[in-house]
Amino acid sequence: MPKVNSNNSTRVKRRQSICTSTPSFRPSPDDQTTAEILSGLTAEHVPLPDTHFIKRVLENSRRAKSKKNDPPRPPNAFFLFRNALHIHLSTHNLKVPQVSMAAGKLWDNATEKTKSQYTRLQEIAKVLHLEMHPGS
Repeated sequence: MPKVNSNNSTRVKRRQSICTSTPSFRPSPDDQTTAEILSGLTAEHVPLPDTHFIKRVLENSRRAKSKKNDPPRPPNAFFLFRNALHIHLSTHNLKVPQVSMAAGKLWDNATEKTKSQYTRLQEIAKVLHLEMHPGS
């Protein structure tokens, strides 16, 4: 049985010395906050994806963890919107949780026209999914 080191103080001291020895990160004046990047952005500003985009999403989707032989589910309208937003904001190097939170807020405030466009894309994704995974 391996020995457990109950004395974690050396690890904590080492981490503290590393943190205090390096200067703290200060963003440059050119860096923008997430709020600044997203200010004025609406769901209508996000370009609608094409069928090639939907095929890439379907090809890269993960299988369910519990049933490895089952095909992945086709994406819903919000997921397609969220992926399109992520690509639209990719030049800003936002983290995935930041994009997801922004996508949720934009989706809640989106017009019915925009939501219906993504719902139509969802139907196209279902057809493409059936072509890629027949009999599922």
